[in-house]
Amino acid sequence: MTRRKRTEKEELLDQAFQLIKISQLIGNKGIEFNDFGEDIPGYLHTNRLDQHWITNVNKSAIRDFEFYPKDLKKEGNKILMEKCHPKVLETNTREYKNWMETSPNAICETFQYLRKTNEQPYEWYLSVKRKLNGFESISLTTPIKKLSFASNALDKLFKRQPWLESKAPLYNLLSAREIEILRFVSDGFSAHQISEVLFISLHTVKTHRKRLWNKLEVNNIAELIRIADFYLPEISE
Repeated sequence: MTRRKRTEKEELLDQAFQLIKISQLIGNKGIEFNDFGEDIPGYLHTNRLDQHWITNVNKSAIRDFEFYPKDLKKEGNKILMEKCHPKVLETNTREYKNWMETSPNAICETFQYLRKTNEQPYEWYLSVKRKLNGFESISLTTPIKKLSFASNALDKLFKRQPWLESKAPLYNLLSAREIEILRFVSDGFSAHQISEVLFISLHTVKTHRKRLWNKLEVNNIAELIRIADFYLPEISE
């Protein structure tokens, strides 16, 4: 039987879901970046939030793009700019700025036009990015021509969680205030406590909480907490 070709939306959701799992392991579970980075199909890298500066890469990026850790510490921004097509980089910079200003806790997806060395032609990649901590983002960048292969390989690395995976596009629709309320609710704060901490009315808190239930399509508080535990990035001390 011939397998159905995956849609672009399915590929995007898959990559976003896998990035969330990876960032959980690195940011929340204490697993070191290089403990599994070489096992990830595509290229895994972290960047400073305030600019494009690359701070870390997995072994396949070191091998294929000639990214060397000692050089990244000195010239991480310059090195990245040499790999990116200038016009596409300009467009993605605007997208990145808008993401940081409006929804930094959501997933940011961009198409990158990259070359591995100055002698090689540019190729298209899909890059999914999310905030890792208070000063870095983490990205999974995969060649367009290898997307299905990457998704299948990542499925083997991480146990799929279909219900949580289905909530990714819904979570990305939450406003910054709704995400803030979600964090408090998952931490066990009552509506009255949230009202006092955020200096907003009790009615406003209840309205946000009701919207959370509707937007995330949950039936009880336990489901809401499951989503919060899975999607909310860890707060840096």
